[in-house]
Amino acid sequence: MARSAAQKHARKTPDPNTPAYISALKPAVQRAFLIAFRECGIVRMAADAAGVYRRKVYEWKKRDPDFAAAFDEALEDATDALEKAAHQRAVTGLVRKKFTKDGEAIIDPATGQQYVEHEFSDRLLEMLLKARRPQTYSRTTVEHTGPDGGAIQIETAVTAAIMHDPELHAAAARIAASIEAGRKPAETE
Repeated sequence: MARSAAQKHARKTPDPNTPAYISALKPAVQRAFLIAFRECGIVRMAADAAGVYRRKVYEWKKRDPDFAAAFDEALEDATDALEKAAHQRAVTGLVRKKFTKDGEAIIDPATGQQYVEHEFSDRLLEMLLKARRPQTYSRTTVEHTGPDGGAIQIETAVTAAIMHDPELHAAAARIAASIEAGRKPAETE
């Protein structure tokens, strides 16, 4: 059967399941993903927004150095946005408008404006300080040793009292001897 001239020149709707169609759409889908990822910083959400599977994004990242670089840049931008929001909550605070229990705005008599409170996050402030100056604000473990790497000898007021009281000194010596012998101190009496 012969096709008419109109049929020969009619555009075919591309089949979305063909490799050529997928390949042609890839740059647009990648751009859509990167835009969404830059905004939210969450791979699954950005992939859903771009209409692509998350595992496909990781495949692109593994196989395409240009996409991997763009991915990393978008991640940095998303992280910067998070850091900015954390800084605002920690330093500037969130503005909370105040209302009565009936839902009416509370008016500040000094300004005549609606009363607001600034709510700060001490925890976020602590985290920002630890990130920026870990040597100052992060916990560190310090281990001290005595001469030649041995134990440090510490004398306390209790130790001094034991040394000056013959009865306490004798009792402490018995307890120390029983501990060295592997017995409980109560077994010595």
